[in-house]
Amino acid sequence: TCLVAQSIGLLIGTVAPSLPTAVYVAPVTGIPVLLFSGFFVNFDTIPKYMQWLTYVSYARYSWEGTVCAIYGNKRGPLECK
Repeated sequence: TCLVAQSIGLLIGTVAPSLPTAVYVAPVTGIPVLLFSGFFVNFDTIPKYMQWLTYVSYARYSWEGTVCAIYGNKRGPLECK
């Protein structure tokens, strides 16, 4: 995930004609990636015509991997101390 995000940042920095343009384009491309990762918005609440965007979001796969590592593999309830 970090490598993909860094590559996108380098791509934006290379393609942008000026620094203010790059500073504007980076959040415009980064916010949808976070919104469609499944952390802020649940997959079932996203309209059907926009659900395909979750498969493009690279942050979704790291989020799902983290959730599966913590709660998956038929683990029992976690104890809070």
